[in-house]
Amino acid sequence: MRERLVQAGSFLSGDVAARALAFAVLLAGARVLGPAEFGRFALVMAVVSICQVISDFGLTLLAMRRLSAEPKRQRAIFWSASIVNLTLATGVYAVTLVAFGVAAPHYLTLVCLYGIVVFFQALATSADALLFARDRAARVGVNRFTGNVVLCAAGALALMGPRSAVGLLLAFVVATFAKFALSMVAVRPLVGRPMFDSQLARALLRAAVPFALSAAVGFLYFRVDMVLLAALASDESVGNYAAAYRFVDGLLLVPAALAYACFPGWMRSQEARRQTFLLLKLLTALGVFAGVLALLIGPLVLELVLGSQFGDGARALAILALAIPILYVDSVAVWIAYSRGLEWSVIKICAVALAINVALNVALIPRYDVLGAAIATVVSEVAAFAGYAFLFRALVARHQREIAAAAAQVAVAVSAAAGTVLLLDIGSFPPPVHAAAAGSALVAAFAATRFLTPGDRRNLSQGRDA
Repeated sequence: MRERLVQAGSFLSGDVAARALAFAVLLAGARVLGPAEFGRFALVMAVVSICQVISDFGLTLLAMRRLSAEPKRQRAIFWSASIVNLTLATGVYAVTLVAFGVAAPHYLTLVCLYGIVVFFQALATSADALLFARDRAARVGVNRFTGNVVLCAAGALALMGPRSAVGLLLAFVVATFAKFALSMVAVRPLVGRPMFDSQLARALLRAAVPFALSAAVGFLYFRVDMVLLAALASDESVGNYAAAYRFVDGLLLVPAALAYACFPGWMRSQEARRQTFLLLKLLTALGVFAGVLALLIGPLVLELVLGSQFGDGARALAILALAIPILYVDSVAVWIAYSRGLEWSVIKICAVALAINVALNVALIPRYDVLGAAIATVVSEVAAFAGYAFLFRALVARHQREIAAAAAQVAVAVSAAAGTVLLLDIGSFPPPVHAAAAGSALVAAFAATRFLTPGDRRNLSQGRDA
């Protein structure tokens, strides 16, 4: 377990730095462009992201699994998957342009410009999958950091010009190309010259269907609220909600890094799978900590950085913070399911969560605007959590006593944090003091109740997958 945590930390350090740079560019963009123009930018980003998921067709996840299990076939798997992705990207890009040309021509230029990243991503995602499969996650982090240094430079130039989403989208295109080039340089010694195995490609496509459906449903689940806000509210609403969700995305880096680092081990080793409960337990504590801090200080930081014009986004972030502990568990539960061949179960869970999310958004957005979208996200995350708890009911039954004890310890820690905040509120202390005191109370409560047992600590300190 210790080696997996070290790998996750190596990747996380580069990825966090990269995301911090991208986050800074997005904050500067939101402040300069304002809610309406930033909403146009965010909507195009969301639409093209959905296009990337469709053109990927689940092949990145499948390729990572196959590359982890079959290292001797890495050249054929990499190039066959990449060429299929490029073919699909071409069709998706063309269809998207036609659709926007007919339905929303005022967005066509923006989609045409930013949409070209689907071609870079078709190869870059396969390259990253290969690097993760070969336990070179740190290199992925370095590539992303370097690419986002380019993004900062390009973004600064873009925001010095006219206040338009075009310049900022162009900066992201340049950065995506930089990361694509770095990824291809990293895998070139591993994959050699391009080749295409048509039989393997057909097999990958057939096997990728559940991954494709799962990825599409899952990504729609995370992006559909912005599309519905654009349809049912306004560009300003999209901008406010996008700003709030960027903060949540930043806090989800930790479970994402752990999932990427642990997935190859889950594919290769039964012993690594036995550490699943410990990983989920650790993520629960981290998620509670992140959620409490986001609730207490996130809205203040958002409004302080972006200005009072993003006040609705700050209020939405306070609601979204309630879902962060659940998101920490859900985001890793997906990868655990993939490692055990449960792709169709993931599709069912995501489809139910998506249906709940869409229904609640349609019902709540006309009345509550961005706050309604935030409430819909929290409720649908709870539904997804219930689905994964049912899916892994054997794991839940095996650790029933430990789960009950951990739930009680979390309740004690949250109560200690809440009590600390209430006491400080009597003295009218500022929110940063509340956040620092609440975080300290959480850590002290987890330590006092021995949330991580001596056995847990021994497992965390042992070597590879121990």
